[in-house]
Amino acid sequence: MVRKFEEKDAIEVSEMIAKTLRTVNIKDYSEEFIEKTIKSLSPEKLIERSKWTHFYVVHEDGKIIGCGAIGPYWNSLDESSFFTIFVLPEYQGKGIGRKILETLEKDMFFLRARRIEIPASITACSFYRKMGYEYKNGITEIDDEQLYRLEKYRDIIIRNIVETDIPAVVDIQFEGWKTAYKGIIEESYLNSMNKKEREQKRKNDYNKSLFIVATLNNEVVGFCRYSENVISTDGEDCDCEVMSLYVKPELKQQGIGKTLLNYAKSDLRNKGKRKMVLWCLKENYPSRRFYEKMGGKIIGEHDIEIGEKVYGEVGFGFNL
Repeated sequence: MVRKFEEKDAIEVSEMIAKTLRTVNIKDYSEEFIEKTIKSLSPEKLIERSKWTHFYVVHEDGKIIGCGAIGPYWNSLDESSFFTIFVLPEYQGKGIGRKILETLEKDMFFLRARRIEIPASITACSFYRKMGYEYKNGITEIDDEQLYRLEKYRDIIIRNIVETDIPAVVDIQFEGWKTAYKGIIEESYLNSMNKKEREQKRKNDYNKSLFIVATLNNEVVGFCRYSENVISTDGEDCDCEVMSLYVKPELKQQGIGKTLLNYAKSDLRNKGKRKMVLWCLKENYPSRRFYEKMGGKIIGEHDIEIGEKVYGEVGFGFNL
């Protein structure tokens, strides 16, 4: 199981890192280098690092067996870096390192970045390269810190909405409604608000909720609006909610919706939230299948009035 690092973990994590370095990395480095690295990853240093990164640990039967962190690359808003990725020697080769990397790649620091860098040890370099990370600037030699610099560029970038995005967001939602709800919701309702009215509604949302957009080649191709509170009346034991998630219809199946939802989950988790709810029309089966694949479980049903008709909705709960 993967969870966020807590200060009480610091001693155990530091000891786990020391054991890994002295057992595995010693094959590629001098004893002096290993001991210097261990000193730089003391419990106090790990606690300090956890304050400016998102730091995760993997535990099994109450024992911490791996860790990894992601944070900004030199305070950049669109570049990030991995840090402190270690797996206990006896658990290596069992998919734990891959699980850590997959967790970091769902974190908001990863999803907002156009470029991610890894300061990779000689020992771990081949693993990261198998995971799609290439040598930075084509340099295949270790640097002065005896590390390889690896990187990955991303096409789909998540960022906070700005007011100039609103026309594009309105168009995406309108096209999404027409595609998803054709034959379900009366077309007269879909066309009932002109674009100016829809834009004003979105401006109001923009001012009072968490609102992100996905961009591809600097073009807005999807958006997600969510809240630190439960807006619906029956979110069961949930403490936060996603209210809107839309992607350009012609760009579906390209991972954009998944990226948006993972960002919202990561942001809410780092805000201390535990369970998120998202409501979907009962008859919107493609979206229902998507939410199930993303780990959502149906937690309730209710009716919603749209125009002059009442429709059924199902609520999906997501553990954060």
